[in-house]
Amino acid sequence: MHKLYRNFRFLLIVWSLFGHEPCWANFNSIGISEINVKKSLALGRRIEIWHNKEAVAEPEKVLAGAYQEHFEVSEREYPSFGFGSGEQWIHFGVNSSLSTTDSIILESRYPLLDSVTVYQKDSSAQWSNQQLGDANAEVKPFTPFRVPNFELLVYPGNNEYYVHVQTNGSAILGLFLWRAAAFENHRFLDTILIGGMFGCLIVLLLYNAFLALSFRSRTYFYYSLFIATMVTLQISFQGLWPMLLDRPEWANFMQNRGLLLLGFAVNLLACLVAIHFLNMASLMKRSHIFYRILIGISCLMLVFGNFLSYNTFSKGTSAFVGLSSIALLISSLIAYAKGYKPAIYFFSAWFFILGSNVINALQYEGVFSLNYIVQFGILPGSVIEGILMALALAERVNFLRDQSDAEIRQLNTDLKRHVTEVEVIVEERTETIRTILDHVESGFLMIDATACVMNGYSRSCRRLLGESLRIGEKLSSILLMDRQQEQFWNMAVRQVFQNELPLDVSLSQLPKTIKRAQRFLQLDAAGVLDKSGELKSILFTIQDITPLIKKQRENQRNQRMIGILHHIDAFRQFIGSSYDAMDQLKILKDVREQRFILHTLKGNSLVFKLKAIAALIHRTEEKNYIEPRDVEDIQQQFKKFLTKNETLLGTMWKPYAPEFKVSLKQVKDLVQLVEADAAEPLTEKVRQWSKSVMAKPIRTIIQPIISNCQLTAHGLGKDVRFEVKNGELNLQSEQEEKLAEYMIHLLRNAVIHGIEEEREALGKSRVATISLEFSDWDSGLRVICQDNGKGIDRQELEQSLLQKTEIRIDQLTAMSLTELMELNSRGGYSSQTTVTLLAGRGVGIEGLFALVRDMGGTVLLESSKGVGSKFTIEVPRLQSRSDAQPPWSDHSNESVA
Repeated sequence: MHKLYRNFRFLLIVWSLFGHEPCWANFNSIGISEINVKKSLALGRRIEIWHNKEAVAEPEKVLAGAYQEHFEVSEREYPSFGFGSGEQWIHFGVNSSLSTTDSIILESRYPLLDSVTVYQKDSSAQWSNQQLGDANAEVKPFTPFRVPNFELLVYPGNNEYYVHVQTNGSAILGLFLWRAAAFENHRFLDTILIGGMFGCLIVLLLYNAFLALSFRSRTYFYYSLFIATMVTLQISFQGLWPMLLDRPEWANFMQNRGLLLLGFAVNLLACLVAIHFLNMASLMKRSHIFYRILIGISCLMLVFGNFLSYNTFSKGTSAFVGLSSIALLISSLIAYAKGYKPAIYFFSAWFFILGSNVINALQYEGVFSLNYIVQFGILPGSVIEGILMALALAERVNFLRDQSDAEIRQLNTDLKRHVTEVEVIVEERTETIRTILDHVESGFLMIDATACVMNGYSRSCRRLLGESLRIGEKLSSILLMDRQQEQFWNMAVRQVFQNELPLDVSLSQLPKTIKRAQRFLQLDAAGVLDKSGELKSILFTIQDITPLIKKQRENQRNQRMIGILHHIDAFRQFIGSSYDAMDQLKILKDVREQRFILHTLKGNSLVFKLKAIAALIHRTEEKNYIEPRDVEDIQQQFKKFLTKNETLLGTMWKPYAPEFKVSLKQVKDLVQLVEADAAEPLTEKVRQWSKSVMAKPIRTIIQPIISNCQLTAHGLGKDVRFEVKNGELNLQSEQEEKLAEYMIHLLRNAVIHGIEEEREALGKSRVATISLEFSDWDSGLRVICQDNGKGIDRQELEQSLLQKTEIRIDQLTAMSLTELMELNSRGGYSSQTTVTLLAGRGVGIEGLFALVRDMGGTVLLESSKGVGSKFTIEVPRLQSRSDAQPPWSDHSNESVA
């Protein structure tokens, strides 16, 4: 470090020897011959100076000599304003022994002056002036050179010149005289040197920015910002903004107040670099707190400093930057003392930049005269600082790498020792785990990305999967999957390893239950990840759940049989009506009518949970043509079920013959009728008596339908409450019973189509309500089915009719909602886009409208979008069974219990 400083001091001495001509000790006129054709002449003490702190003097009076008593010979090489303000007047003379007029260049090397005006006499001995400086940017264009310079005319004999300087802030004044040719050469060399030093800074900026991106290092990132801000600061110091910006007012700001703001920005970034470079968070925690305070102050000054006066802001900037620079030097020495070797480079870097500032300050105070120091300021120090910091950062990387290598070597040594110890423990525990896995009921195996079995499956897998289990074999082949199952399985496995979805989601797509031969196997999948978190394999836990499946099926069958026995009268009526429906299917030729019968039969089969029969009917519905063989297959399914459960149900496959139970009270009523006075006709009374016997409560038919619809709602994930009003009302004819059976279509439609899935998001109660109300009216029966779902979209109905009919839009607009629904139902309208076992054909509503028409009744549909729908059905009470014929007339062999 001492050697480096000694070399730098030698460089300064060389500059002092060759940078300019020596100054004169006393003030007198300068001879034109003293101005060298190759070098500049520093005016120094060859001038008279008046620092006027009072009211601004009138130039005419100064030029006339009115203030001559205030002028004093300069005692300093560079007159200074310090941190004051006001004006300076400088007076000097040039004597020419030539017989012709000559010209010289007056150069002011401090670029940051508000206003510089040079007064000289012209050929007619009249005073003329040239004015430059930051504050005159809008009056005259900036000088093409980076510092103010003026062309002075030198006439034969003595020539007087006055320089008038005005400033609102700190400034120094270095004045030099040049021959024109020498000055042009000086400008060229100046540009080369300035460009070279800025080039070095920009190269350092790019280099550190590249390292910041490569290493993703915050230290390099902050240092890159530091260099970029330093480059901007040096542009202001060197007075280059007028040459770079087309807007003079912007250049003026950047060279004055902007310079101070940049100073705080550089200071802030320097503190950030120091914090990370010196590892203060771990090495120097107190220093870390101190630097965070410095950063906070810098941020505040960046925000509020613009509101301070220039002098105050300038003093604050100088003091604060000086404090921060000293703190940086001290911190780097502390870090080096604690064993952090790269800190010495950090110290050297900041020593040079702080040293260049100190030399600059000493030059301004006139301690020694080095012209180029004034000309280039702290730019050389900034370049050297950048180079040293690049070395410091490189050394920091090497230091941290060596430190990490040492830690890694130690960790490897420790790891090898631990591995040796752990291998023994692992071997013992692996044997224990293998013994456990081989003796549990569940099997464990893994598959790779190709869905092949990997090595290491447990012994139980052999018992569950047989001799076909081999390493490298496709698990789908071992599980005896058919072609369709295998395609789905392979697709699901690929999806798991593609990692496009969350692991738990993709694993959930794998089949959970597989039927292999006569056994049911449950497969629970889990992902096995490697150290990098990537999926390596899938672990399956395999269990034989055949007994469980059998128990579940047996339980389902028992529940179904209990439900049927609970509604045995309705079930026997369903079987009888199904028998009649099969006879109708055999003679019907219209496929549409056949499908309507099948659709109703399917719905009633699901009411009694006859899913196999319902699925067969559903497949038959899908056919373009229904053959007698299809009808026979459905009959055989009914017969098979009834034969299997004949002992329990006591129901045969035969036409429906209603049975009626007579209570003791009803028998007594009949005896009283017979013993009564024969004056009144007995026939009508017996008819009324038989009518009461044959009457059937609505609940006997509706309750199984409600139970089935409740299960349907649960399966769809919908929470629905069903309400039945007046369920004890008696049905008085077979057509009324049929109407009650057809309520399944309205209830199912309400559950599947009408009730929304996300009701709470729509501001509705989570639990939906579907009500069914029966009542007498005049001479008929009224049925009201109402829900609080999403309602019916009239526009959707109209669009459906426009597509399948030739009805005009104006005709549709004139129709009621009921008419639209009825007209749509004639073609099998449904809001479902796909046909399923539950819904999708739209023939249920068509059949309901047809039945009501046949009974001479009416249907009224009311609906509000988003509120719900309401069907009101009114049918006249037709001739009852007792009115049509006595119950024993066609069924003489049937008993009356």
